[in-house]
Amino acid sequence: MKGPLSTVSRVTEVCAVMTTRSLPMPQRWLRLTLPALLLLAGALQAKPPDGIHLPAGGEVNWMWTLSDPSGMRWDFDSNGRVSDGQNDAYDGGMRLQVNDSDFQWNEAGRLGGDGREVEIGPWSAGGVQVSRRIYIDGKVGYCRWIDIFENTSGGSQTLKLRWMTSHGGSNKQVVGVASNAMPGEKDWAFTVFNPSDSRPGVLHFLGDRASRVRPAVQFDNGNRQVNYSLDMTVPAGKASAVCIIHAQRSAGSSVAEMKKFKLEEELQKIPQALRRILVNVGGGGIVSVGDIDLPRRENGDLVVLRNDNELLGTLLNSDYQVETSFGMLTLPAERVMGLTSALIDQHVQVVLTDAQVVVGRLVNQPLRIRLGNGNEMKLPTHEIRTAAYRLASSRPKSLTASGSFVVLRRGSRLLFSPDAADCTFQSECGKLKLTPQTLQAIDLDTPDNGLHRAVFRNGSVLSGLLLAEAFELPLQAGPTLSVRRHEIQRLIFGPPAPGDKSQMVVQLRNDDELMGTLADAELVVETPFGKVTAATAEMVELTAVEGPPGCVQIRMRSGTTISGHLAAPSLKFQIEPGPLLSVYAGHVVSISTGGEGSGAAPKAGPGTSSARPVRVDGAPVPEAPAPIPGVMRVGPARAARAEVMRKLEAAKAEAAAKAAADAAAKAAHDKAVAEKMAAMDREAAARMAAMKAEADRRAPTTRPAPTTRPGPGTRSPATQPARPTVRLIPQE
Repeated sequence: MKGPLSTVSRVTEVCAVMTTRSLPMPQRWLRLTLPALLLLAGALQAKPPDGIHLPAGGEVNWMWTLSDPSGMRWDFDSNGRVSDGQNDAYDGGMRLQVNDSDFQWNEAGRLGGDGREVEIGPWSAGGVQVSRRIYIDGKVGYCRWIDIFENTSGGSQTLKLRWMTSHGGSNKQVVGVASNAMPGEKDWAFTVFNPSDSRPGVLHFLGDRASRVRPAVQFDNGNRQVNYSLDMTVPAGKASAVCIIHAQRSAGSSVAEMKKFKLEEELQKIPQALRRILVNVGGGGIVSVGDIDLPRRENGDLVVLRNDNELLGTLLNSDYQVETSFGMLTLPAERVMGLTSALIDQHVQVVLTDAQVVVGRLVNQPLRIRLGNGNEMKLPTHEIRTAAYRLASSRPKSLTASGSFVVLRRGSRLLFSPDAADCTFQSECGKLKLTPQTLQAIDLDTPDNGLHRAVFRNGSVLSGLLLAEAFELPLQAGPTLSVRRHEIQRLIFGPPAPGDKSQMVVQLRNDDELMGTLADAELVVETPFGKVTAATAEMVELTAVEGPPGCVQIRMRSGTTISGHLAAPSLKFQIEPGPLLSVYAGHVVSISTGGEGSGAAPKAGPGTSSARPVRVDGAPVPEAPAPIPGVMRVGPARAARAEVMRKLEAAKAEAAAKAAADAAAKAAHDKAVAEKMAAMDREAAARMAAMKAEADRRAPTTRPAPTTRPGPGTRSPATQPARPTVRLIPQE
């Protein structure tokens, strides 16, 4: 079980263990109620992963300077910026900004055990704690920054990240690792150098070959500045990190050094817990299907054990026999991308090359792998976290799914024949017989009070209930899947169709969105002045307004605006492609058309007439007056939502004004207090000066002689007469 409830279960188990073992339980544990347990569970859930920070060690007081095996100098300030490097290669490198604010750290850094890594932070950026780990490699010779972002707030945080580097000289040449020219989209690394300069070239690694996320680069030839930028969202209670590597090499060899740099091997030096939260590097890539992530390598099959050890070699299993809830499946190894293992009942999730996922018990254990040294190992599934085949043309970096899939709640994702699915759907628009050809998916696992959601190829979304309680779905893998509706998470029928901007869009009060056309040629609106008939082909926008259900405001292409109550209780709407719906008028928030929205009348042309867009009880409505030059007329687009947004903006502006006023009042108060304290300090200083002057005036004119140890032949100070001290007192 995942989520907070599993954490609550663990807390409850701890309490049970303490009780059964007759251990003394603090009274406060006995007073924990369910809300308290939930709060405790939330705190445990939000705890960042262990092992991402350096353990406590020595301290670094700035500057921190170290040399790498290439003889290159690295010097850092307290904010994690390299100052000069070797022979002025830098004029400040890897300055970090988060949401336009500079990372700031003015305390000592924590030093790693080998003395080649330091960590600074955490520095608070709103609800995110930012730390920087800086490592100087002692074998290959490079500098690695890992910037860690831990979200300690209750909601997700989107961060605008920026790294700025200024080189010591101009960027005369910039060469990408793949393009051999100015870096492009395919370049995960580049080098900056000046062939005529004595300064080293600087190698920049922003990802690896398989990186799906990489900072964007901004630079100009001839300029010294190189900037990276990345927008990253960190979920609540989670941590993400970005790894960037620099290396200094002689200008003449910097490009060749960059190309032979074995980045994937160097990434293995990063602790496993830290490597798992990196967003821009992975050492070979990760294939993802649903919530399954399989780490992979280019140079061998990879098995990750539960103790975080990694084995690289060749998987030897010829097939995988999986006992599932719907029968035994034998999966040839050439069809398998990899697998993950659960600790319960020896169950595995086998990912196939066609994006299917088969969940069940692996019968033909153990997993066998031949290592690079020739040794063979046999691994039971309970010792394995993941196993994946190497990157190859038959097993590419990413999976392409095609066909119809049924996704089960237990995790299986299986190809099936869609025509066998009974897609009878009950919605507020009536009972509908949906066809797989018009559907993108039906979601049965939604937070909408148990309602299902039909998603059409054109992007329309309609809530309701899938009525069939059981399904018999022929699988591509062979058997027929007999499954109850509550066991299905999602039915996927095909990809979305290209969007059609000419279609009408209907927004409903339950957030459903329908795309297509109004089947009604005309809409009749009851106004205080009589019934108005509006041609839907000439309508720009319909918006629900305050009043009983069905009260609307309609804006026409001619500029005419009609307000009133729809005479018909429902509208006929055709999803294209899809069913014809009867939509209750009171549920409509807005209808926008894909035509001209300027409010100006369309130009007359052959076959075009604007004489009868609107009628009032059969009589034409006079055209709207011509707009006044220089005055912009704004129609009531989406009036209901616009009013809400207006109120929100007004409240926001009022809050901002109040905050500004409070800040100004506080500043004035602080200034007054400071001035008063300064006056009191001046007054106290004057009194002290006067007291000192008076004490000096009353001081005696004689002082005792200093006590010294008598030397040979001298008389004791006690026997010597005191010598008068003469003070010269100025005449008044």
